[in-house]
Amino acid sequence: MLGFGFQDQVAAINSKIPTVDELLQRQRIELNKTSLVSALKNNSPEVRRLAAQKPAELEASDTIPDIIAALRSETVPRPE
Repeated sequence: MLGFGFQDQVAAINSKIPTVDELLQRQRIELNKTSLVSALKNNSPEVRRLAAQKPAELEASDTIPDIIAALRSETVPRPE
């Protein structure tokens, strides 16, 4: 078992994977349309990803244009 003891295994089983809501709230992003659309422009790629994911979970189709605009502005860092 890769060197994990029984207590480690129990802790791993009992640990909860955070939800998108929890991850956004940890970043102080409110769970409303205005805040999520604003978060699409956040400096953090992780926050932007979560902000795009949440409306999809809610089937908030009115945010699609905002998400598309955010995707178009994304850049992929190129290795030097």
